[in-house]
Amino acid sequence: LDAPRDLQTVEITDESITLEWKNSKAQVVQYRIKYGPLSGGDHGELLFPLGTKDSTQAKITGLRPGTEYGMGVTAVKDERESLPTTTNAVT
Repeated sequence: LDAPRDLQTVEITDESITLEWKNSKAQVVQYRIKYGPLSGGDHGELLFPLGTKDSTQAKITGLRPGTEYGMGVTAVKDERESLPTTTNAVT
C-alpha cells in the first residue's frame, strides 16, 4: 500500500490546520491522520474519506493556539495501512 504524497498545509488558524495531499495510487477507502503537539500533550486520530479528485483535504479542529503540531497521514484499506507521510505546522 503506497503512502499519500505531497502532504502540505493549505490553511492554518489559531485552532485548526487544513491538510491536503495527493491520493495513493492504491484503491484505498480512507485516510488516517494522527496528530499531536510536539511539546507533548493530547494526541488525536481522525479518519477521512478519499477525496473525489486526485487529492484529499482534511481539516483538524480543536487545536491549541500557538502550538506546533506533528501530523502523519496514512492510507487505509481493509486491515492494511501504508507508511505515514508527515509534516509539522504551528497554529
